[in-house]
Amino acid sequence: MDHEKIDLDGLIAAVETELPHIEHYLDLRSGKVLTVVNTAPPSDDREVDLIALGNLVLSHRIHEEPEAYERIPSVATVVGLDWMKEWSETVSDNELRERLRAILCEDNKDCFKAFRRELSRVDEEVRERWFAFREEKLARFVDDWIRGVGPKLHGHTEKITRGFARIKRGLSASE
Repeated sequence: MDHEKIDLDGLIAAVETELPHIEHYLDLRSGKVLTVVNTAPPSDDREVDLIALGNLVLSHRIHEEPEAYERIPSVATVVGLDWMKEWSETVSDNELRERLRAILCEDNKDCFKAFRRELSRVDEEVRERWFAFREEKLARFVDDWIRGVGPKLHGHTEKITRGFARIKRGLSASE
């Protein structure tokens, strides 16, 4: 596969998505990222809408040609939590570092929201340090995964960085 064809924006979004019943696959021929919602077809004679039908067809195609698709892993919640803890230890402001430690020691889903809320209250420079740290971790995660799949990303760092910048802007807007 031509490495230029890899949908890096889709790949980054897929890696960051951890939702039940959602799977992402890289089409090794085209470089497209495909999303499958794992739902069973209706057991009765009801008609399936076009979106559900398309999803069933895609799921069938992936299972019929497993050599043509690679399932894209998501960054596990525990890994994201570890990244936040690791970065928090680098914060030079003692008070902020202690607040982040307290938030992150709870180890529950709400700690992600609390972490973002705490970052929204600090200087932009501190937030930018977090985003840069996270981008580096995500880039390494994506690169390691792609190396394992086969295609390499050499020379595509700029495209990955642009993709991360779009994601970062989206995260900042949602807080």
